[in-house]
Amino acid sequence: MDGADRDRGAFVIEGDDGEGPAPARSAQEWDALIAAQECAAVEQSALAAHLSYLRARETRAVAVRAMAAARRRAREAALRADEGRAAEERERERGRALRLHGLTGSEQEKGRPRTTEAGGSGCGVEGEYGRTRADSHANSE
Repeated sequence: MDGADRDRGAFVIEGDDGEGPAPARSAQEWDALIAAQECAAVEQSALAAHLSYLRARETRAVAVRAMAAARRRAREAALRADEGRAAEERERERGRALRLHGLTGSEQEKGRPRTTEAGGSGCGVEGEYGRTRADSHANSE
């Protein structure tokens, strides 16, 4: 660097290839380079912040979808549980009605009243031959 360069305010730095000095730059050129680097750093920071925002928004969207799916599964499970309880209640009511009308065990499945070997278990209940106990009493007297 000679005296003329110093008078103009130029700086000499080594070149990127390490072979001698890089071209001399004025103070205004250095200021412009520094400002450009600062601007690039600010842009990079803004891009990183925007990318972070986009990732957070995507994470939130995934979380919202997961919560909606969980609520849907919970509703479906509650409906299945309600249906199960209703079916159990219907079965209990059916059992009570069958017991009330004198049906038990396999007779419930067949839909026939309970009978004994003697031909009947009570008045108004059909026996083996389709006769009621009352009919049997009337015929025997």
